[in-house]
Amino acid sequence: NLKKDNFVRCIEKDLELLKEFLVASLLEYKKKKFLNDIFSVELAGEAVRIPILQDLIEKIFAHKLSKTILPDEAIAKGCCI
Repeated sequence: NLKKDNFVRCIEKDLELLKEFLVASLLEYKKKKFLNDIFSVELAGEAVRIPILQDLIEKIFAHKLSKTILPDEAIAKGCCI
């Protein structure tokens, strides 16, 4: 069994890379005056079920995550639109 602390240690570098990417993206959006266009954040895929990932994204975007779409169905629904 993988304990939470061990799991977080295993993905620590990935979380840091994600954080750097998201912050850089938001800074780019801010330069282009698009930052106010972000009204919600919807996550898709299996990884979104990881609480530490959810917390990181909420913190960076300063929005509560929207959970109106089932993560398993989000990609398929997006492809259909």
